[in-house]
Amino acid sequence: MIGEGHLTHNLDGFHLTGAEGKLDYKQSPVFSHTLYSDYYWYEIGDVIGIGDNGISYFCFPKTNTSVTKARLATEELYKLKKYERRRSPNRQ
Repeated sequence: MIGEGHLTHNLDGFHLTGAEGKLDYKQSPVFSHTLYSDYYWYEIGDVIGIGDNGISYFCFPKTNTSVTKARLATEELYKLKKYERRRSPNRQ
């Protein structure tokens, strides 16, 4: 249990901060083509799940945030960034 944190999602992907400054997790938009999200998860509330093979973070929005929109945005950002990479002559 980490406690309260702050999750943002933008063109750079996800950024989760919390645990009184000890948590600073970033996830690129090309990390995954989709997002784990669920409704009323274990009767706790709507959830957004991010993480990698080593750790998972389950975020429960306090505001009226649509986990469905977060998932759709994740999928669209993935496609957008993958397309940009293919077109870029300097891709690595």
